[in-house]
Amino acid sequence: MVKENVQTRINFNLKSEAKTQLEEVRLHLETYGHLTSLDAINSYGITRLSDKIYKLRRGGWK
Repeated sequence: MVKENVQTRINFNLKSEAKTQLEEVRLHLETYGHLTSLDAINSYGITRLSDKIYKLRRGGWK
């Protein structure tokens, strides 16, 4: 039971963090119009910017 609760918290935290990164990328792009991979790493700790952009586009963001 304890292991299940810990795993649930880990999964929740990963999902929350991923959503936050998507929101950060979206907000940055809406504000500045561009974001380089280096800027994403330095500013947000995002190493897979192309994946975040893919997910945003798949979700309907242009």
